Amino acid sequence: MSMDAKHAIARWLSRNSWVGPLVALLVLYALFAVMVPDTFPTAGNVRTMVRQTTVVGIAALGMTLVVILGGIDLSVGSTVALATVVIAYLLQAGAGPLTAALGGVLVAAACGLFNGVLITSLRVMPFIVTLGAMGIIRGAAKGLAHEQKIDAPVTWL
Repeated sequence: MSMDAKHAIARWLSRNSWVGPLVALLVLYALFAVMVPDTFPTAGNVRTMVRQTTVVGIAALGMTLVVILGGIDLSVGSTVALATVVIAYLLQAGAGPLTAALGGVLVAAACGLFNGVLITSLRVMPFIVTLGAMGIIRGAAKGLAHEQKIDAPVTWL
């Protein structure tokens, strides 16, 4: 391979920073597929992995915006936990999927409003507010769920 070709590849890789993590993900997938060939590369397992990473991906999109704007929010994981507990609780209580999703969104919005009011009106540092909110919200999620997993009906999932 000539030096020009190597430089062209290096330039392409430097402009496309997504290639490295994608290659690492594919290597890890191949490694686990070789190590556990009976269960890991199955369609059901891939479907489960995609389903379970969706919530984290959506939260990561929101956090990306916060970080780009120079902020920090340590309570996002706890807020996601509380919202999912509320959704599962409402589904288990017989609410419809849209009603349950709306309940989860409203609870998450209330948590964000609480943080925002403390940060802006009382001028408390975002790190301190969201660190405290992380514990409070996580406690609320655990309390609502009685520190147990809530199984929502799988009819619409």
